[in-house]
Amino acid sequence: MAMTSSSFSSFSSSTSSSSWCTLKQSRGICVALLALACCLTCVRGAVEALYVLGDSQADVGNNNYLPASLLKANYPHRGGGGGGGGEPTGRFSDGYNFTRCERTNERASERATMGSCTLSSGGVCVVVVLLSLACCLTCARGAVPAIYVLGDSQADVGNNNYLLHSLLKANFPHNGIDYPGGKPTGRFSNGYNFVDLIAISLGVPSPPPYLSISSKPMNSSVYLKGVNFASGGAGVSNLTNLAQCISFDEQIEGDYHRVHEALRKQLGIPGAKAHLAKSLFVVAIGGNDIINDLLLSPVSELLRSRDEIVSNLENTLKRQMQTLYDLGMRRLFFVGIAPLGCCPLIRELNPTKECDAQANYMATRLNDAAVVLLRNMSETHPDFTYSFFDTSNAEVKAACCGLGDNNAMFLCSPASVYCDNRTSYMFWDVVHPTQATVEKLMKIAFDGSAPLVSPKNIKQLTES
Repeated sequence: MAMTSSSFSSFSSSTSSSSWCTLKQSRGICVALLALACCLTCVRGAVEALYVLGDSQADVGNNNYLPASLLKANYPHRGGGGGGGGEPTGRFSDGYNFTRCERTNERASERATMGSCTLSSGGVCVVVVLLSLACCLTCARGAVPAIYVLGDSQADVGNNNYLLHSLLKANFPHNGIDYPGGKPTGRFSNGYNFVDLIAISLGVPSPPPYLSISSKPMNSSVYLKGVNFASGGAGVSNLTNLAQCISFDEQIEGDYHRVHEALRKQLGIPGAKAHLAKSLFVVAIGGNDIINDLLLSPVSELLRSRDEIVSNLENTLKRQMQTLYDLGMRRLFFVGIAPLGCCPLIRELNPTKECDAQANYMATRLNDAAVVLLRNMSETHPDFTYSFFDTSNAEVKAACCGLGDNNAMFLCSPASVYCDNRTSYMFWDVVHPTQATVEKLMKIAFDGSAPLVSPKNIKQLTES
């Protein structure tokens, strides 16, 4: 998985402002209603101006012109951080206030803010600020009503918890140690996985595991918000981890097909088609097929060459992607296979402890095939658009949580030793990335460019 550093590009927009306050003689009541769409630069050209109303959070100098007001900020040391060449401007800040928004590496969040101020005359000014802020992501919100996820353990958020006979689970410590609440959820990670971060970036809920909601009443309305069908251990082939997971075919032709039919009943055929066309589909699949082939290589090599194995996977994946298209998929984010030959598990099995060239060759071959497949789909179906994320060009020896040399012999478990400095590790366990790794990768996926993510990044994909 790529550790190539990248960040959301910084940008800002200049603004104009106005503020008002109605005071009564004995008691002043000031109500400011602030409607904010921060970082309108991301829709530059569609928005010609920004009109701001509110209090000192938004004031850029109006109070400078009120002779009797003591509520001013036009004196040192205000403004030292920007906005006036180091000189005070009237902003109640050391620099810019929120009406100029810089895009940073941090994930934006929604906040509701209430503030109050007092007037020197004894009157009370109660300021109510209704603030809906998702800096630089507001423009994407509403463009994607839901996320539908299919794939393997990279994307699983708990489906395998409901498989009674499966050993491929992550619903125990130390998994989830950095997830909100510090509890294991079924994610094969110390915290968020990449699906969670995509949802956060787009301002929609991270979709729940299908098996957690499939038996509940009124589930068709829940399906409108997105569903996660991914299952740890799944592969392109139905034989991969047989009986230990929900196969990719079953995710598509079984679980997702049932959701598709429920949406058609609820919304009608045209309504369901429109809803799914605006939604984002996420697929992460193929890595387990390669890992299984390597673990069973003495047997598999007697039956087929590795080129034959990849060719069969290509043909199966082509059928699966076409089925998803037939069932409404129009916008797809496809996660390429990481250089599995460099993950701790495969390196540990290699006598030299170095990356396994055969595994990386197979991953590259299948990634190349997926790129060609998706390109051909977009040419055949003009209403289909996609983003392919190439997570290659990285290698690391040690995992954070596991057993054996470099914690590389077993998946994370309660008996495992785990690292304290998890932000310094690429891998959480023998094959799965840490939250810190996923955060870096998703910043690239959201706002990056070719060759890492192409022909569109997630931002471009969801705006189209």
